[in-house]
Amino acid sequence: MICFYIVGGSNNNIDPRFISHFSIFYISSPSRESLFRIFSTILQNHVITFSIEIQEIIPNIIKYTLQIYEDILRLFVPTLTKFYYTFSLRDLSRIIQSLLQTTPERFNTIERFLRVWLHECIRIFSDRFNDIKDNE
Repeated sequence: MICFYIVGGSNNNIDPRFISHFSIFYISSPSRESLFRIFSTILQNHVITFSIEIQEIIPNIIKYTLQIYEDILRLFVPTLTKFYYTFSLRDLSRIIQSLLQTTPERFNTIERFLRVWLHECIRIFSDRFNDIKDNE
């Protein structure tokens, strides 16, 4: 089994002799609605023991996380000098995964929960930028 991610604008030529040994499947990215449903279900099941206020903000957290992800995909495309601007669903899932590490004892207010969410968004996306202008 082999898989790879095709990045727009790069040279993705693979020797046809090599490809002939595999069955090729193309899987498109899930829709925004699918991503919203997947991640909100996961996170809502995690916060079931948290306060009702935190449970109620989960749809907005997922909505804004998806919006940030889409904006970053649109604004920060990989170039020859910034080839590391390759973002994927893995980055999105890492934010949610980090939120799954929270506990109701430590993150008992909306402010604390939102702070950890914001911190993870910055850590996952902004830390990859090495240009001050991009970080702003």
